[in-house]
Amino acid sequence: MKKLTEQEIDNLYDQYLKMNRLAMSYYETIINRYKDKIKKTKSIKDLQNLYTYIQNISIAFFDNNNNNMNPAYRIILSAINECTSSLDNTYIIDSQPLTNTELIENKISLDILIKHTRLLLTKAAVASLSYYPRANINNIFKETLNNFSFINFCYESSKIVEQLCKKQKIPCKTIKLVPGFTNKEDLWDGTKLHYFNIITFNNEKYIVDCSYRQFFIKKYNCLEILGVVDSYGIMPGYIMLQDKTRQEVATQILKYGYIKLTPTTLKSYLDGFAMSYRNSNYYEQTQDFSFQTSYTSEIYEKFLRGEDNQLNYEDKRYLGKLKRPTKIKFS
Repeated sequence: MKKLTEQEIDNLYDQYLKMNRLAMSYYETIINRYKDKIKKTKSIKDLQNLYTYIQNISIAFFDNNNNNMNPAYRIILSAINECTSSLDNTYIIDSQPLTNTELIENKISLDILIKHTRLLLTKAAVASLSYYPRANINNIFKETLNNFSFINFCYESSKIVEQLCKKQKIPCKTIKLVPGFTNKEDLWDGTKLHYFNIITFNNEKYIVDCSYRQFFIKKYNCLEILGVVDSYGIMPGYIMLQDKTRQEVATQILKYGYIKLTPTTLKSYLDGFAMSYRNSNYYEQTQDFSFQTSYTSEIYEKFLRGEDNQLNYEDKRYLGKLKRPTKIKFS
């Protein structure tokens, strides 16, 4: 075989780059058509179609030499953010929070505590407008207290609950959830953190989560997103709907802001988060679409105490952001 000169190599590389630019231009044209259509129709179905298309073309952006995605893929990912921001917040469980309670001096009930937390949280959100993206600001103004999504306000929510409980001498713990239930690995690039509370009221323990509604926004719960490399995966909301008991637990928390802590409610609540930490590698390799876990409430208690974590039960490749294209299709 004839050895190529440096000039011939340079010429071939230039042709390669030119072909890549042409391909990228073609993909961008198609993506822009999807974006225009989604902004016009406001259709979740069109968003799902976009996710499927991105999964199908993602192999063209994978760099086998460096085992990562081509930097140009960021342009594709930006389309997802642009499209989801253009859609209104609708919910996969229609469970409005209770609003017929008032804070009464020197009197407390769980319903009053939750209502007051939600009210303070909404006020805090409006007071912090300059710290949040324009899309969130618009949503805050559009949404009433009944329909406020509480996106990115879980920490503030848990701290308000903690402060109100302290004033009323109600035992309260703030719990921080991290992907995989471990701080040893940054499985989702610092995202997918969540805070909630466990309180003791009249000698009974309760899970309290006033910002839980954020996980049930329809546009963030499209199963097709699992096939998109470097996306933030599925939300716990989708997982909670795949099981009758989990759906009942979710519905009560969404409506009341709390649920009595039992082995069943703890497992159901944390199952949603545990499975949301999985990526499509899990489904491709295991072919398990049951949306169930073998974790018991006792195991989850160990997770929460930091004595155990998900990586001791599942392959690390199955948890965290998807880093390379998979062949499995979601619909």
